[in-house]
Amino acid sequence: MNTSVDNDAVYVTKQGGVATLWLNRPAKRNAITNQMWQAIGDRVNGLREDTDVRLLILRGVGDHFCAGADIHGLAEMSLREYHEANQYADQSLATFPMPTIAFITGSCIGGGAELASCCDLRIAAEGSKYGITPARLGIIYPAYALERVTRLIGPSATKQLLFTGDIIEANEALRMGLINELLPLDAAENRLEGLVSTLLERSL
Repeated sequence: MNTSVDNDAVYVTKQGGVATLWLNRPAKRNAITNQMWQAIGDRVNGLREDTDVRLLILRGVGDHFCAGADIHGLAEMSLREYHEANQYADQSLATFPMPTIAFITGSCIGGGAELASCCDLRIAAEGSKYGITPARLGIIYPAYALERVTRLIGPSATKQLLFTGDIIEANEALRMGLINELLPLDAAENRLEGLVSTLLERSL
């Protein structure tokens, strides 16, 4: 097993052609700081040059995928700087040249839902929750992120999530098309492993 692990809030592990990008702030439900947006883009772009990597998984350390942006850090930079860092992470993941899979447990809210929507596939565990919540916070959700969510679930469902800021259960997210598959946690882990094996066998 070839691993590259550090104490950063965003790190990468590699095994057998699969890179896993970990969000590592479990005490904060992996809420993304300003520095983490930049680090996500840097880590993903660094993997583009690795010819051994054939698939990328995005997941969170601990019980949650990602509770969204850490709003306490928004005052540390201008709105323009924040959106530049956010878009850098978003576009790096969305344009990654190999298949990408979000493995979702617990919270998948705001910026977490944005990152999940950047991935090609989304495997989720039962009990996960979803939302697009800027209406609750008085902040702006990026237009490019809304466009991507709209392509996944359609304009009506996107507007419902955006305007209400409601947190929805996993079954509703599956019905909308926000996630591809929903399973109990252990079964979801097994399904992820099986899907990875299948994709590695394909000429992708």
